Amino acid sequence: FPLTGRRVRMPTLLPLWRAARTTGKQCGLTATGDYQPSLRSPWLAALDIGLNRWPESVGLVELRADLTAKTDTASALAQLHEALKKGIVDADIARLVIRLEAQDPLVSIQSIIEQVPESEQAYVAENMLDILCDAELVPLQLSYTRWAQERFPASIPLASSLANLYDLERNMAKAIEMASLVNELEPNNVANLTLLGKVWADRDAKQAVVYLQNALKLDRNADTLAELARAHQVGGNPAEAKSAYREALQLNPLNTHAWVNLFILGEDNNWLWSFVELMLVRGYGEAEEYFLAAVLRLAKKVGQTVPANWVTLAHARLAMLKIRPAFKDEQMVLRTGILAWDLKHRGALNRENAGFREDGRVSLWITSRLSAYVWPRSQWVPDQV
Repeated sequence: FPLTGRRVRMPTLLPLWRAARTTGKQCGLTATGDYQPSLRSPWLAALDIGLNRWPESVGLVELRADLTAKTDTASALAQLHEALKKGIVDADIARLVIRLEAQDPLVSIQSIIEQVPESEQAYVAENMLDILCDAELVPLQLSYTRWAQERFPASIPLASSLANLYDLERNMAKAIEMASLVNELEPNNVANLTLLGKVWADRDAKQAVVYLQNALKLDRNADTLAELARAHQVGGNPAEAKSAYREALQLNPLNTHAWVNLFILGEDNNWLWSFVELMLVRGYGEAEEYFLAAVLRLAKKVGQTVPANWVTLAHARLAMLKIRPAFKDEQMVLRTGILAWDLKHRGALNRENAGFREDGRVSLWITSRLSAYVWPRSQWVPDQV
């Protein structure tokens, strides 16, 4: 995604490579179509031709620096820092800077923001939030967002993100403080009122309902309905909660928040199962609390097999749970599910996965047999993967 709106349409490199190769022949070079990690590479020459034509193309800048880094990290970083000063930056360039600088990623990210033109710094800081969704950078989310919000106090996306992070950390006072600031910066906004209701739910469910109902008067949307349902759920009103969750899921069949809570509240199993395939096909599960565990449990209840990409998403979710734990039994359900799946298909279990790295060989063998023959067993695992 472009951070500054400066992404120029990425040109094909083939004509540029051909031009560079022709130039190489004229200069007496023996150019080939294979990548050559040297300044004489026709690919580097092609990128230089492209950058002469499209100097603000973030794609070409990133490719040029990435190829240069194979032989000269310092030169690659110099190219990237020069691009940053011109405001040429996107997620891939930021990730490349972080990788090549090989220092504290938070320091690199802060440096990236400080180097771009001042008029674009707040916008770049907001978009860095997406990079911090990368699994290895998730632990930096709170410290980065706190720094960025202090640096750019008028930024609504940064204050909103900080409110959500405080909510995840169960720091209710700070979450409410940030959500209130967001509503001061932009009042009568559906998303902002929804955020305020969300962070109030665990402190005062009745007050949360007031904020969320006010948001729904502006726009009756699935996300706000799901938060209203949770406020009713926390406040001890399961009937109202189920009704709002159902409406949210009908409005948005990909709303895993509503789906998981309906599963917990005992909604009709077959109706819930009708949503599963679409959600998994769209790749939901890595960031969604308890969703994949609930899918496994529901598959056993309705006698169905899960879609084949469940196991890939489950591995990714396990890695995320090592960083940010969620429901008490979610990790257990996913671990035993993956082990049962692996035993059925005789696959090579990825022991480097965060969920299994610390298991001893004997312990893993025993657990995998229990998973396959006691619980969850393997009827829910598809025959073809």
